Amino acid sequence: MSYLALLMSFEGISYLSNDEETSPFNIDRLTALFRQCREVEESIHLSTYLLAYEELNKFFAILGSIFSFVTSDICSKMKILCDCVHSENAVHYYSVKTMLDYEKGLGMLEDPNSCANNGSRTLLRLHRALLFVVRFIESVRQSTSDNIIPLAKAAYDCTLANYHSWIVRRAVHLALYTLPTRRELLRHLLGNEDANNAEQYLDALMLECNTVYDAVEKLYSERKLLQLP
Repeated sequence: MSYLALLMSFEGISYLSNDEETSPFNIDRLTALFRQCREVEESIHLSTYLLAYEELNKFFAILGSIFSFVTSDICSKMKILCDCVHSENAVHYYSVKTMLDYEKGLGMLEDPNSCANNGSRTLLRLHRALLFVVRFIESVRQSTSDNIIPLAKAAYDCTLANYHSWIVRRAVHLALYTLPTRRELLRHLLGNEDANNAEQYLDALMLECNTVYDAVEKLYSERKLLQLP
């Protein structure tokens, strides 16, 4: 059982079984988890968001071993958030809204020295990565070309590249040449599902991802926290 799933079990959340944690990427499960994390009124349920991200991290693994630095970074950020969710202040980490209001109210977000491991800053990094996934998958869905390298580059350049140094951007651009073809990517994304129904599955996923992204974006924007260091 993963560290995240173990902590979620203490909270009574068990969306992922042991088999599901180690299973290949499942687009239906990811879609369902993003839908479920929206069930908190006017916010996003943080624990369920993290479970969705655990599944989403498998997507980055599909892109190849060269993206292992991404999956490793996501895991470290998820651990920080899991520790927040199950700390003595857990009540304040029930949702994205309660977390932002709690940390902002304490002045935690004004001191750069205290920002490194706080929940608000950490979630913002995952939030930005989600936009890359959304842009990339949307372009893959609309494309008819088997070459997805230009699609990934365009998605990266308009999202995560804005927060990376030149060296990191250069490394990512080189890594993109190891990406699978569109056909191979869809096979990994859909598993045994009929590839002819790819648009249906991708549309459902994008609907939930976009809705969650917009909700989190609004929460940060309303509190003027989108540019946390």
